[in-house]
Amino acid sequence: MRREKTLIEGRGLTACLEKLKISEARYTKEFGSLRSKGYSEIEAQTVILRKFSKKTVKTLLALHDALIAQEFTHAELVKITGHDGGSLRIGKPLV
Repeated sequence: MRREKTLIEGRGLTACLEKLKISEARYTKEFGSLRSKGYSEIEAQTVILRKFSKKTVKTLLALHDALIAQEFTHAELVKITGHDGGSLRIGKPLV
């Protein structure tokens, strides 16, 4: 059975950012951008708090409107980006 994801906050978030070598400024910017596109707080964190997520987040934000127009849900997009090579996989549905 899967454990329900919860929002990471405070010292836990700081530790996670340090471990993944993500600056607080980058996290704050990407988190705000994803939230403005309609992602929940947990979905935004899920996309950002991964190794090598910078390109994935950039690609997701760039292709977001086109993917939503193809009737993908936010949850489906988060799931696609959650795999290794997420930035490459997210563009595949557009082909």
